[in-house]
Amino acid sequence: MPFLPTFCDTCGAIFPSGVFFENVINATPSDNLSGPCPKCGAMGHIPEGTYNVINKTIELLNDPEKSVDELNKLATILRNSQVKGLGIDEIRQQVHQEVPELTSILELLPKTHPHVYQNINIILFIITIIISLTLAGHQPAITTQDIINNFYYKPAS
Repeated sequence: MPFLPTFCDTCGAIFPSGVFFENVINATPSDNLSGPCPKCGAMGHIPEGTYNVINKTIELLNDPEKSVDELNKLATILRNSQVKGLGIDEIRQQVHQEVPELTSILELLPKTHPHVYQNINIILFIITIIISLTLAGHQPAITTQDIINNFYYKPAS
């Protein structure tokens, strides 16, 4: 029985909400406040939308345009940070201000400056794939292994 995820409003951490569904289609939870966050103690929100929960799989049937807009904002922030040579703290602050629901993605960035931009390129690559699939009418169900396989795939000569 999977718990719906909660995204902390303060630090962006993702944690179990305590709200669960089992084998339901088109469930729309209300009162989406949950917490406290195990990382910072603040409250968070379960993403609004309609959920399908089958076995241990949770599918959020959300407005794809909203998701695409949020991902585009994040991509713009990340691209601009590369151009301006921003540090990790400045990047985190800007993402937290403009798209706080995606702050947890920045956990993928290392603390050291030389490697930040390499990881930003990987995140931008993943965002591009997700946006492309969403705009094509597919619900992206991408695993980490799929991303690694496609990112590092080199065609035979």
